[in-house]
Amino acid sequence: MEHSDWYSEYSRTISHKMFVFMPDSGRMLEKLEAIPGVILAGTVDCEKDEAGNIKRRYDSTVYRVQDTENGQAYYFVGEYLTPLAVIQDMESGQEAGLSTDAHAKQVSWLYRRLEEILNHEHAHELNGTWRLFRHDNSPKKISDISRQLVELIKEDIEEDSA
Repeated sequence: MEHSDWYSEYSRTISHKMFVFMPDSGRMLEKLEAIPGVILAGTVDCEKDEAGNIKRRYDSTVYRVQDTENGQAYYFVGEYLTPLAVIQDMESGQEAGLSTDAHAKQVSWLYRRLEEILNHEHAHELNGTWRLFRHDNSPKKISDISRQLVELIKEDIEEDSA
């Protein structure tokens, strides 16, 4: 983020962490912009030598969310955790026949396991670069997600400035 155009223009209103969306239901919306208050703002990309690839290119989507109290816009990079799509397909597919209860257990296991991996001592280069965002995306709670995002982004900004 620090090397992108986004940083120079929005440094006081952008989280420097990747938000990894983990809905409790395990069911992903088609796009993050389907969350009320979340708007596609653009992309940010970087190149990094990794996994034997020289200058491997990474593109991430930047989203905007607005604080309803003061109107301030905040920005974050986010995406769904890709394995959730597999769990979602297993629940709906006849071959796997994953029950709703088993589905919920798999989502919880995946969340805990990912947290363990990201917090592992050998993943120190990832410290401070991510935020698992577990949330309730049920119809009754989906409108709360943007408010939760604003609060988390504000926390990240405060941590970065401290």
